[in-house]
Amino acid sequence: MKSEDNFLERLQPLEDIPRLLERSERFGGFNEKTLGMQLYSDNEQDLLKYQLENLRHGVQLQDLPNTKLARDKIKNKKLQLKTDR
Repeated sequence: MKSEDNFLERLQPLEDIPRLLERSERFGGFNEKTLGMQLYSDNEQDLLKYQLENLRHGVQLQDLPNTKLARDKIKNKKLQLKTDR
């Protein structure tokens, strides 16, 4: 990281903090090196997962593999749907 990009250096002088913390200053330009993440729980409703998948521009979640853990997850999801009704 460049020394001028240090967070504390960017806050100097301290009287400029209100201006420096404005959204336009913090997110002024497009940064191709930014990593974004979307997190959700395994127990989230499928509707939320569907909405999050659509936000990822067509990237779909992979199907669950045929493993004991995946079968347990499917079983728990079916039980959850059954109890929700």
